[in-house]
Amino acid sequence: MIFSSPYPPFGEVVGDKENPDGTLTLFVDGVWPDYNSDCAFTNIITVQPFDDGTFRYLSNSIEKKELDIPNVYDMK
Repeated sequence: MIFSSPYPPFGEVVGDKENPDGTLTLFVDGVWPDYNSDCAFTNIITVQPFDDGTFRYLSNSIEKKELDIPNVYDMK
């Protein structure tokens, strides 16, 4: 859950890419049932995986798709 509202947007991993430097980029669509959107926005998340199954979070960017990117202050 991204926000605490009756039907907040939730993330769905729709793709991944292994980068030459060993990092992994995940493409996560924001599904938002309140607005009948299966791709309201896309998060592009890059992590560095380790052999023990843990990972280091490196970056996150958000791209507008079908809807404006939600603002936590607008959700209150």
